[in-house]
Amino acid sequence: MLTNLHTFNIAARVLSFKETAEQLALTNSAVSHRIRALEKELGFQLFIRRVRHIELTEEGKKLLAVSNRTFDALFSEVEQISSNELSGEIYIAASPSIATCMLLPRLSSFQARYPNLNVKLIAHPSAKPFDYEPIDLAIFYGKDHYPNYYHKRIINERVLPVCTHEYAQQHHLFDGIKHLATVNFLHAGEKTAWQHWLDQMAPELRNCKIDPHHKYYDFNTYDFAHTAAKNGLGVAIARESLVTHWLASGELVSPFPAQPTGLGYDIVCLPGGEQRPKFIAFMDWLENESGIIQALD
Repeated sequence: MLTNLHTFNIAARVLSFKETAEQLALTNSAVSHRIRALEKELGFQLFIRRVRHIELTEEGKKLLAVSNRTFDALFSEVEQISSNELSGEIYIAASPSIATCMLLPRLSSFQARYPNLNVKLIAHPSAKPFDYEPIDLAIFYGKDHYPNYYHKRIINERVLPVCTHEYAQQHHLFDGIKHLATVNFLHAGEKTAWQHWLDQMAPELRNCKIDPHHKYYDFNTYDFAHTAAKNGLGVAIARESLVTHWLASGELVSPFPAQPTGLGYDIVCLPGGEQRPKFIAFMDWLENESGIIQALD
């Protein structure tokens, strides 16, 4: 009955036997057979079958409420058992900026989810950390091109100017983009990032000339530039995913809109590594609980 009840639960949520079949990798007839078998076993009808759609009967609605609670509790217990069984170390490689700005503020929730799994975070400047360390997974920033590795894009990055609220007020940045001509520009690694953002804001600039290389500080990592912005040294061009927690807390503000970069963040591992329990656990946390991806939705 459990298999048929699970099939019902999905069908009742999506109200489509076809979509249920796709989710379970079954044929439409197999789904229909399971539902009819469950209805026969229970002794009442669960769905009203229309020509182009299905509807729940009153009994079906009541069973959906019960099955939702049952499966939620079941999956929660299974996850708890899995969390407690995962132990040892997980080796994660990332650039210093990703490690400092994206992961460190949030890793405590990963530890809370997997208390017996210790994290070894390696701030690795190389794009090939697998050549030097026994890495379980890495987070890379780039063009989503990693031949000979498993990789999955998790974030499409945008860039935006950030500074303290006080600095923005002092330089009248909330009054318009033309006031950027008076600020210190904070560069980080990619000296073209500021110009790329300005080019995309061209319709707003009109005849106003802004040179990001006229008065500036230059840093070799984004976390340096972000810290400089928090200390009131100027306006940094920031990767949005690296500063969401500072924007949320009010430590930094962005007087102007973010613009796409065409680049993003990928989870990368050796082929087959994506099937290991530690990798699966980290991906589940990253996608559903970390707040990293959710903050950018």
